[in-house]
Amino acid sequence: MKMKYARSFEISLSDKHQPLFARLSEILKQNQGQCPVKLCYRVNDSKGEVPLTKDYFVIPNQQLIETVDTLLGDRVSKINYC
Repeated sequence: MKMKYARSFEISLSDKHQPLFARLSEILKQNQGQCPVKLCYRVNDSKGEVPLTKDYFVIPNQQLIETVDTLLGDRVSKINYC
């Protein structure tokens, strides 16, 4: 399966997403797995990346992408394969 080759699950965030962080945390924990999660954030002119701890590793799949994107109201998540 393609999921087996996933290197990370990436979520792009901005300050407008901050009120949704608690719900995002719940979603990630409900999909617990072996794939690392990386948050990419942009606030004004600053940007950075934060790898999450193993507590937030997920099973990467299309349903998770759709759930995260629906919550955050944008196309903000993706699975990285390289």
